[in-house]
Amino acid sequence: MTSHMYRFAYITLFIFLIISVKTSAQSSLTWDELGRISFTTAKNETSGYSYMKPIFSDKVEDLDGKTIRITGYMIPLDTDGFEYVISAYPNSACFSCGGAGKESVVELELQSYERRYEVDEIVTFEGTYELNLDEFGLCYRLLEDKPLQ
Repeated sequence: MTSHMYRFAYITLFIFLIISVKTSAQSSLTWDELGRISFTTAKNETSGYSYMKPIFSDKVEDLDGKTIRITGYMIPLDTDGFEYVISAYPNSACFSCGGAGKESVVELELQSYERRYEVDEIVTFEGTYELNLDEFGLCYRLLEDKPLQ
């Protein structure tokens, strides 16, 4: 091999490594993985009422704070179309409307309100994944998210 061929091979390898590192920083999270959750009864110390506290799988916990991608059905939470969740199931079978559990939806924090989404529109989002350890709200959030479609 000539020196030019070695140089080309090294540059190609370097570019491949950079792309691999950048790609590995983003993970896709599946609904099956989010569904691997159990609940235990806990008591609020202040009010004394009981609630169901989530116990997350190791993989779901390990991704907390990391950039992830998830695909699902868009479901609006308000009539103005500014607050949404993304769901494993269409609106008719989602957590609030059907019989699915709250592990089947992810709260979205949209970066922009320029676009309104149709009910049950399938969208892929990327953002910072966060577990909700608070007793109120959903189990999962996607912060600073942006649509990839």
